[in-house]
Amino acid sequence: MRQQRRLARAFALFLQAAAGLAFLGSLQGGSDTVLNGAPLGALMLGTALLFTHRQLRLAAPELSQAGERRGLPLLACAGLAFLYLIAPLNFAAEVTAICWALAGLATLIDRAFGIVVGQDRAREKRTLHNVLSGLLGKIADPAQRARRIVGIPTHIGPLDAKTRGDQLGKVTIIGARPGAGKTAFTTSILADAIERNDPTIHPMDPMLFFSLEMDDEELVARVMCAMAGIEYESMMYGPKPDAEMSRRLIWAADCINASPLEIDDETPRTVEQIAAEIYSWHRRVFSRRKTRGKVVIDYLTRIKRSPGIKNLQDHVMHCMAVLADVAKRTGLAIVVLSQLTRGHVKEGRMPEMDDLKGGGDIEENAFHVILLHPLGKAEDAAASRVWRGSVAALVEKNRSGP
Repeated sequence: MRQQRRLARAFALFLQAAAGLAFLGSLQGGSDTVLNGAPLGALMLGTALLFTHRQLRLAAPELSQAGERRGLPLLACAGLAFLYLIAPLNFAAEVTAICWALAGLATLIDRAFGIVVGQDRAREKRTLHNVLSGLLGKIADPAQRARRIVGIPTHIGPLDAKTRGDQLGKVTIIGARPGAGKTAFTTSILADAIERNDPTIHPMDPMLFFSLEMDDEELVARVMCAMAGIEYESMMYGPKPDAEMSRRLIWAADCINASPLEIDDETPRTVEQIAAEIYSWHRRVFSRRKTRGKVVIDYLTRIKRSPGIKNLQDHVMHCMAVLADVAKRTGLAIVVLSQLTRGHVKEGRMPEMDDLKGGGDIEENAFHVILLHPLGKAEDAAASRVWRGSVAALVEKNRSGP
């Protein structure tokens, strides 16, 4: 399912159907045990069909085809029919009736479980009365009106004041030119969140980081450098770290190890495969608590193109549409890093949303669009100085404020 091999799935379904027809065509009565002859064939076919049904039912919508979803009732009925055949192949009529009654009860229990799972996964549909009641309650609530951050804070004061944090259930785009610091900007926010993590008083919100460019070791090293205030070159090369540097690095490592951070650096991946991993992580981490987490994808154009998508603009728009749907379904804050074209650099101006790589329509499904512009980089290069790393965060799109 996750590898999006549609031909392999179709062939597997064909094999199951052919095996079922061949089995029924050669079926004969007898008194074999369950592990011999016809009963064993019915058990294997029923198990295979029900397993296929379960995998398709639990798969993310982006990973299955409409025809496969329409065939779910047929798979369930066929799987149960083969399992129901086991009893008459082994027992007399009275015992067969008892077995079928027990099987019917088990089917009802499984159906009830499926309804509960479906209700848990689906976004609750509310009436207008409930929506208005909740909205008016928030308007009249003094505590709600006093809140300045309603999402997951970045702890960058001016940015949080404008965006009110990374909003839950929404997608935020962070765009910059290569080397302008978009990954460093994100890892510095991550390092600050890990440093503030206190599991007993103020725990860090769980985070899933898709690192499609760097491996997990390089990403963790960047976070450690940001937390310990040490340059990467000094940490990895040259003289061995002194006692103070070692102490800070061990402290940073302990903080990272205790944080609810997960890193996924597997590549290449389509956006459907990334969506499946997010759904799986969401079910595992938030099964018994309210959803309040964050997903970071570094970066957008490193995502592998899905089958049938030819050009970059269609690829980017498809990725954004899928990720916006995932954010809405799960309630997670999704932050996507993206590159900018060279247009604003050649024209000597500040970046705009039209400069996002893959077309200006990329922001259609974004709640916030933040563009990073390096300050003083050209001047430092002209003076043969190392760039000091200052960037301006331009909030080009902000649905939560001005």
